[in-house]
Amino acid sequence: MPSLVRGEIIEVDFKSAGKHPGIILSCSQFYKIENSYLCVMMTNSKISDLFNYPLRKEMYEDSDFFKDGQQVRIHLISYFQVSELGMAKGAKLKKRFVDEIVDRIASITMGNS
Repeated sequence: MPSLVRGEIIEVDFKSAGKHPGIILSCSQFYKIENSYLCVMMTNSKISDLFNYPLRKEMYEDSDFFKDGQQVRIHLISYFQVSELGMAKGAKLKKRFVDEIVDRIASITMGNS
């Protein structure tokens, strides 16, 4: 599998939730050192709480992958070895929105509330 980039969407098996698309959050340096990726789970769940980050069509590099109701579950983050990765979805989020997701993860799941 070729090296993937931050913001790319790939299918992964989140142990607590099963197979879902995941957004790669880690940078290329992380991959070079660990041969792994840090991903956050995407879903079409209707859950609306502190841990959802709704996705919009304009957030995608190519909006063909977008479907109404997509969201990121910012507390469902996992580390995946290359051998655990499924098919790339051929979609990628724009950098500024990946940065927003990372900021939201830091402030909501690891910040002081």
